[in-house]
Amino acid sequence: MGVEWVAGLMVLFAIVALAGAAVVFFRDRSWFLQWLRGTAGFVLLAVSVYLSLLAGSLFAYQQSSDGLPLATVSFVANGPQAWDVTVTEANGTSRVFELNGDLWEMDVRLLRYSGIGSIFGTSPSFQVERLAGRYLSLEDQQNKDVTEYNLLDEPLFGFDIWERAQEGGSLFVTPTRSGLRLLPVVDGAIVEVILDEGGHLGVRQANASSGPEETAAQEEAPASAE
Repeated sequence: MGVEWVAGLMVLFAIVALAGAAVVFFRDRSWFLQWLRGTAGFVLLAVSVYLSLLAGSLFAYQQSSDGLPLATVSFVANGPQAWDVTVTEANGTSRVFELNGDLWEMDVRLLRYSGIGSIFGTSPSFQVERLAGRYLSLEDQQNKDVTEYNLLDEPLFGFDIWERAQEGGSLFVTPTRSGLRLLPVVDGAIVEVILDEGGHLGVRQANASSGPEETAAQEEAPASAE
């Protein structure tokens, strides 16, 4: 089941909870029953708001699919150690960044469904988090402009399911972060960022200028360990 189905179900549950809150609030009974209903109504209202925020946050994530890239990254030189980098995500969103350096890195946030969330499937959802450039020499790294970009969208009302799960745990998702580290930049290269069978990030070439056919990710760790 895709992330859109998961988020859609949460929206449905939020509507049901909201309807329950309305019934509790507007039925006229004795004061004690009204107090009980009022308390239950506020609880249902809180559940509705929480599920709505949860669903809104899930809509910001994309569902990974076997064999399909999470993102396609292309490089075009625009000067010494300077590059125009185009990142095209699985949903078709494309952005261009100016990157300095000889190497590049990328981080991706992953939501792995666990516990009761496993009913939604085992394919993780993801967000491309960070793109950065690095220099080969320590002197360049210390003295030249270092570029690093946050690729995350602003979460709805500041609520992000990945960060909440990282801070306080979750009954149905496990947040992790996987990264590509210190990969060479090649003029004209087009590479695809993929998840391998073990759930690790890697890259594979999409054209003849991309270098080795496939490179595995250099790190992956639970978000709580970051």
